[in-house]
Amino acid sequence: MRQHLYTPNSHVSDLTCSDNQNQTVNCPNEFCQLIRKGISNVDRRCVPQGKSANPSGIIISSNSMEEPDAETIVSYACNKVMCNGAEIDIQVQQLHYEVQQ
Repeated sequence: MRQHLYTPNSHVSDLTCSDNQNQTVNCPNEFCQLIRKGISNVDRRCVPQGKSANPSGIIISSNSMEEPDAETIVSYACNKVMCNGAEIDIQVQQLHYEVQQ
């Protein structure tokens, strides 16, 4: 999965990302970000690259409530073209499901 989300070259000057309508947006000198809360609440945006801090990585959290009130939050920042788009989002969700099994 890492090869789909991050390139070791931390500053990507001409990155394109996905927005909330799954359209391509230019994010020069930024990272792509996806935050998914539950099944249908998804926020896609650009986030600034820090001078020394690298915001890339995947964070998965969930509350301890019983189903159907349980909510999983998946958040990641990445620096590859369209890495916060629908296709990669599905792969991250599948990875999360496999880890939970």
